[in-house]
Amino acid sequence: MAQKLSNILLMRYRLSKLKDATEEFLHSVFRANTYQAGRLPGADDHDPHDRASSGTAASSTSGGGGAGTGPGVSGVVRAAYRRALAVYEQPLTEHMMITGPAMAPTINRHGIKDPAASERLVIRLLRHPSPRNVLVGDVVAFHSPLATLDDTHHIMVRRVAAVEGQEMVSSSDAEPPFIIPAGHCWVLADNTHLRVEDGEVIDSRSYGHIPYSNVIGRVVYAAASRHDHRPVTNNPEHGSEGALLGAGEDEAVVAAEVDVEGMFDEGEEEEEEEEEEEEEGEQQVEGEDEEDRERARRKRERERQAQKPDPAARLRKHDEEEGAEEGAEEGAAAAGRQQPQQPQPPQQQQPQQQQQQQQQQGGKEVAPEGRDSGAEGQGQGQKPGAGTGVGLGGRAGEEAGADGSRGAGAARGSGGSGKAAAGKDTPQ
Repeated sequence: MAQKLSNILLMRYRLSKLKDATEEFLHSVFRANTYQAGRLPGADDHDPHDRASSGTAASSTSGGGGAGTGPGVSGVVRAAYRRALAVYEQPLTEHMMITGPAMAPTINRHGIKDPAASERLVIRLLRHPSPRNVLVGDVVAFHSPLATLDDTHHIMVRRVAAVEGQEMVSSSDAEPPFIIPAGHCWVLADNTHLRVEDGEVIDSRSYGHIPYSNVIGRVVYAAASRHDHRPVTNNPEHGSEGALLGAGEDEAVVAAEVDVEGMFDEGEEEEEEEEEEEEEGEQQVEGEDEEDRERARRKRERERQAQKPDPAARLRKHDEEEGAEEGAEEGAAAAGRQQPQQPQPPQQQQPQQQQQQQQQQGGKEVAPEGRDSGAEGQGQGQKPGAGTGVGLGGRAGEEAGADGSRGAGAARGSGGSGKAAAGKDTPQ
């Protein structure tokens, strides 16, 4: 029995696909004929008999392979057949997600308490929605009339409450009854606890009737999880009342194309792909940050290199400083030698020369400062009784100065040994 039922459902499913393919074929042929009729000579003529005769002549000419304005009957039929075959090979359903409590408890009943709750829906696609396949009581997915023309992602799900030609009577006396115009339907939310006046829900009470062309398809199945899923109730003509070969269309479509496990596996794969795309985007941003940091590091390195003095320049500066110090020392020594000196007797100059020779032989550790200061002591110690020998080499320079004060000798301080040649042996 189960195998027999499966065969019946499969046959009913194939009949549904054949019905869609037939609708596509007829629609393609009708559209091609309408397009050709609009291009025929006399298409703008208001005489219907002339338009019919012209259309017949053009069609016969085109069909016979003459110079017609269209591709010909055979070409139209071939194109329509190709489109119908493509429709037959495609699935009858597609999946989408729904959030919000507008259709609770029929769809997404958990959305009443949890605004983040969502359900996966199976939509029976309607390629050419019309009063024949959009019926009162159907739960349909449609493009929102509040969206812009290029916004194809703003999709709403509502239940059809009325179709073209039906009269709508408002519960408010302030609003008069009206008739739904041709090619339109009236949709409402299932959740009666939401108030349109407070902006809690949006449906035809907010934006009015919607055209059939906005309808995408009929919702036939809803799944909140692998363990919480169920078919969606629509007009009975799509179910048991419209059963053909013992099975309704929605039942056959659900049996043939709905795979709950596959729905959630596909959803998990999509989520993983989205996460991978987000991670790739984050890695790309991090890479850009790394490049920015590397550029900043190189810039700081260049600034530090610019602030570092050149070693050659540092050596040149050191040499210049040493040269300046030596120049200052030589200037000070020259100034000491240029002081006026009183002539000394030959007897005094000879001991002084001997003393200088002794100092050159034994005072090799005399500092430059000691030599310069000793020169100053020599210049000042040549006055009898007023010599003050100043030596920076040690205390011996002071003693030499003291001896120079008793005589007319020259006192010089020896820096390394602390010895001084006293002038007390100089004859007065």
